[in-house]
Amino acid sequence: MRRVRTGVAAVAVCCVLLMSGCSGDAASEGPVPLATGRPHRPADPADLNGDGFADAVLGSEERGSVVLWGAKDGLDARRTSRFAVTNPVRADLDGDGYTDLVAATRGGGTVLLRGGPRGLAAPRTLRTPRGFVPRAAGDFDGDGTTDLFDGGEGGTGDTNTLPEDPRTPGRVLHGPFTADGAPARTRALDLGQHGYSSPATVAAADFDGDGASDLVLGYAYDAQDDDNAPPDLTPVAYYKGSPSGPRRDRSREKALLAAAGPGEGGFASLPGDTDGDAAAELLVPGAAPGGHGRLTVLHGGAGGPGTGGKADVYEGEEGAFGSSVLTGRIDGDSRGDLVIGAAGAYRHDDWITVRATRAGTQRLTALDDWMPGRPNAAHWNEFVPLALLDADGDHHADLLAHAPRHNGGKGAYVLLRGTDKGLSLHGVRSLAPARLGLD
Repeated sequence: MRRVRTGVAAVAVCCVLLMSGCSGDAASEGPVPLATGRPHRPADPADLNGDGFADAVLGSEERGSVVLWGAKDGLDARRTSRFAVTNPVRADLDGDGYTDLVAATRGGGTVLLRGGPRGLAAPRTLRTPRGFVPRAAGDFDGDGTTDLFDGGEGGTGDTNTLPEDPRTPGRVLHGPFTADGAPARTRALDLGQHGYSSPATVAAADFDGDGASDLVLGYAYDAQDDDNAPPDLTPVAYYKGSPSGPRRDRSREKALLAAAGPGEGGFASLPGDTDGDAAAELLVPGAAPGGHGRLTVLHGGAGGPGTGGKADVYEGEEGAFGSSVLTGRIDGDSRGDLVIGAAGAYRHDDWITVRATRAGTQRLTALDDWMPGRPNAAHWNEFVPLALLDADGDHHADLLAHAPRHNGGKGAYVLLRGTDKGLSLHGVRSLAPARLGLD
């Protein structure tokens, strides 16, 4: 199966401790204070402190996470906070109008970093089942409170390693959460396909516009030559939100799988918004019949993903087209724009294609003249889009991307500002991983 980097990934876990406050971008420059925010209802998932500027979260299992706080001048390495958690989920878990971060710990617990007007509070432990790993947040029962989802731990797609007994099932922790971090109720979901495979990707959003969050689960396995594989394996499962929580709805699964195109066992997807209506879109990277990459946008509608109109299909000549996908409003209109990565598209260098509804199409590489720093002369220039976020509050999404082989292998994060004409190639800001503690 072709690997796809999407907006939804498995949570890597580590021990949790508030590590530090702010780190400097240069030795001669001190930390920059944060603006004081205010609550929003509903809370903006992109804005952790309510100041009107989107914030980025970067990290690795070894280094933990770094929050880059947005401001009028965008992202700045002097305006950061570090925490020893990785791949946290964003959610307003306590309903106070500020977006929080929720993450698992290496010891099997779950912690909450509460968002507030001056940033994130120190982690505190939630009363969750042992081994719970938050993979997504949403309102899966439509009651107006935030719930947390864990896909569980099933098999790996290898019958030689199947557990004798089922492993951890999928679970939904339903809100509201109490002051000491206990969910109102917990519901178990059998998602492991007889222990053969657990969900590899999770797309959570309201795909049918009914006010409850739905789930699209993607599984990664190759059972083509496995005579012992269960006969009813499925690469994709769709769960519709309901008053009791996620409920399996198989009626859309065949259409979802068809959107991925030809391929052997495996499905990946992520949610997005490209048309500005109440129902989210499902973005499905896959393969076209000729073998090159393809991205299919399934519009949300009353019947779920793919029922809101004709699908939008984008194809690239290169086979890795769609290896990374982001959505956001770059050119400031009411429709979402697309950023599509293509890993190793030409001579092992990555391409990024930007398709803005009003501004048109741009193609970006780490070799371009506007790119700060030095590319890898031997090619293999990875250039990965990480986030579309309005970091400077001008109502245009900015692109945060990573070039890990730049500057002699030291790497670089770059921020390109969104404008009415697309992404600006002037004044591109470069952030050194070492200054962020991510080298």
